[in-house]
Amino acid sequence: MLWPAIAMALVACSEVVETHNAIHARDAAMDAATAKMVVTEGDSVAGHAQYVALGKVRGHCLNDPNANDIVTSGDNLKQAAYRKYGAQVDAIIDTTAFHVNDDYSPSAPPNTKVGHYECEGTAIHFANQS
Repeated sequence: MLWPAIAMALVACSEVVETHNAIHARDAAMDAATAKMVVTEGDSVAGHAQYVALGKVRGHCLNDPNANDIVTSGDNLKQAAYRKYGAQVDAIIDTTAFHVNDDYSPSAPPNTKVGHYECEGTAIHFANQS
């Protein structure tokens, strides 16, 4: 009776290790892709006059869309762009940050504990990469 239990435990452990390795590979791919992304409030990136707009992207931030903040409440702007458009994202342009009231009240001022900041912009892919 002990052998079937040991066999099932080994199978369960190998599944956990396999899942861990898959998550680690996914996280490494995201880290590599987001490390190369440029984020700017402007409407272009120097040296890349031609690009393809992939679309709008929105993520959590502290209050600076250009920062690479680690935000506990969700994906930052780069991570959100990667999840939506994959590794083809080279930059995020036209970024803005804005305060969102968590209780949806219109009167809570920014920098209160009632809300958080989100950032948005346009994810792009450089058309003239060499």
